Amino acid sequence: MMKPQAKTGRPSTYTESVAQEICRLIAEGNSMRRVCLMPGMPDRGTLLKWADVVPQFAHNLARAREDCADWHADQGLEELRDSKGQTKEHVAAARELARYHLSLARVIDPRRYSERVEVEHSGIVQGGLGPVTIQILAHQPAAPVVSAIDVLPAVNIGQVE
Repeated sequence: MMKPQAKTGRPSTYTESVAQEICRLIAEGNSMRRVCLMPGMPDRGTLLKWADVVPQFAHNLARAREDCADWHADQGLEELRDSKGQTKEHVAAARELARYHLSLARVIDPRRYSERVEVEHSGIVQGGLGPVTIQILAHQPAAPVVSAIDVLPAVNIGQVE
């Protein structure tokens, strides 16, 4: 009878409490890099390895990234709201911060926050590729910050002295 072969290498440092804390920090707008630089947190390679080995952690991490994108979109909107009635300089700075937060949301979760165009082609293409269908669908960004940025000059600039 053969003995089961013992695992080699260092044991995993994965704990559910650390994994939950990582996901909470990311969901609150922190980057994975920033979280990994915090005392007591594993490095990026370890996080990615955990995501490969622990399916629930991979799921929770993906959800935390979506929440992070939402946090940035919300933060941009709050910057705009807080600038109401402020000086022109403050309003301009708030608009730039809102754009910055929205751009982060687009990078983190492009599926929900970027402007996308889906292309489907139909017809015969020279070269014998066969029938292909093209249909262009323009999608509007889901983020409410975009319309707030566009409306801001009309709402706030007139009120600034």
